[in-house]
Amino acid sequence: MAGDAAALAAVLGSAAVMRHSETGPLGPEAIALWLARAMEPVAASKALLDAFLTRLPESARAAPEEWLETHGDAAPRDIAQLRLWRRRLLDGAPVPLDALHDLLTRLRSPPA
Repeated sequence: MAGDAAALAAVLGSAAVMRHSETGPLGPEAIALWLARAMEPVAASKALLDAFLTRLPESARAAPEEWLETHGDAAPRDIAQLRLWRRRLLDGAPVPLDALHDLLTRLRSPPA
């Protein structure tokens, strides 16, 4: 899916997307959020989740919740929410995109 999102960004004009960043090229999450305006909600959420998963070790991508439980300081409620929303997305059900983004941001940068 992340490859599909990247291809779609190229087709829609990735140069225009890159111009929106003052600090350099946009990261995968920023591109996924930008694509959310042009994609169905489930596809946009899957793209955002895929962008998050690419930052994990390859061995953790099939079961990121289990990996997060043993590596890092993620809050148990955040891991439980990820598990629930990932299942919903795998079933093709929508999840709230803004809340998913906030969750993935917390999981990527847990409090010190």
